[in-house]
Amino acid sequence: MAGLTGQLGHGLASRAAAAGVELVPVVRPVGRWSAGTRVRRTFPQLPELAEAAVAGDVTQPHWGLEPEQLDRLASDVDLVLNVAAETNWAAPARRLHQVNVVGALHGLTLARRLRERHPRCGAYVHASSVFVAGGRVGVVPEVPFGPDSRRTEYEHSKWLAEHYLLRRVAEPGAASGSNGHRGPQVAVGIARIGGLLGDATTGHTAKLSSLYQLAAARHRRWPWVPVTSQGRVDMLPRDRAADALVHFALGVLRLADPRPQIAHVCAGEHAPTLRSVLAAFADLDPHRVHAPLRAVPAPEQPLLWLSTELPRLQRLAPTATNAVTGLRYLCLNRVFERDRLARFLPGDPPAVTAELIARLAFDLAAPASRPRALDRPFARYA
Repeated sequence: MAGLTGQLGHGLASRAAAAGVELVPVVRPVGRWSAGTRVRRTFPQLPELAEAAVAGDVTQPHWGLEPEQLDRLASDVDLVLNVAAETNWAAPARRLHQVNVVGALHGLTLARRLRERHPRCGAYVHASSVFVAGGRVGVVPEVPFGPDSRRTEYEHSKWLAEHYLLRRVAEPGAASGSNGHRGPQVAVGIARIGGLLGDATTGHTAKLSSLYQLAAARHRRWPWVPVTSQGRVDMLPRDRAADALVHFALGVLRLADPRPQIAHVCAGEHAPTLRSVLAAFADLDPHRVHAPLRAVPAPEQPLLWLSTELPRLQRLAPTATNAVTGLRYLCLNRVFERDRLARFLPGDPPAVTAELIARLAFDLAAPASRPRALDRPFARYA
């Protein structure tokens, strides 16, 4: 798998063993840190992950793995999972394309090359984003989407990855082997991930999402936030999202359907409104230990336009770009369907409450949680 050190990767690291899954992380070395060193420093409590880690880079063909590494992994790997992404909304378009689009396509090629070497590898699962929905409101189905001018650069890169993956699967001869003949197919799953928060039990987080900017607003003396009438906050704790993703991936592998499977791994119909999250925040802090946040009514479409067009019209600082972009994920009245996801799960799809979201985002005395610094860059989605 790629993307272990991200928010969703942290969730997978903590939950994979309980699902009977062994992870082989593909990790990009940084400076003097090898792949194993990065994993060891990030997950000191999971030494087996560091031992299994291999050096690679999703922007390179076959994720940078050498032929001898492919030969060694082919008989051990059942499925290739890609949760790596450039999730900084202010990142240059070239970087977004390299990681989110090219990395996704290289992951499919890697799965097919492993299958060429050994029949064990049967599936490729790519983590996309529910926000490829762009400006859609209402009920959002688990189907492929067409072009949408209202997507941000980040959303467009995630949509392009889906678009090219689906096209690769559909094209005759798309699985051609390295020697020119048609190679074996693998099942393909696209998991559209919703917004992510820290662990539901510990409160620990690896990345800060748009919702955390509301907590940070207290320290910036920014006491208000624009709120639409029914804008929903579709976010899950990373451990619950990881559980659902593992079951979806294993289901895609077992189903072995040549048709790609698309599922929304998110809160769906349980996503609370932003108003209810702010109300929960106030209820959890009755003595107003924290500075209150005032909801200012705002229309939906202007906020959507602002988050899409302002960064295109005027060069903004990365923090400002992320702040403006984050508003769109808190203000749109839409429900992401999860019917297909439910077919792959042993129980009900993951649920979340306004209180849990408020506890995690604002760090309000969650059991076993520890204080988190809120001055790091936010705007992080899978």
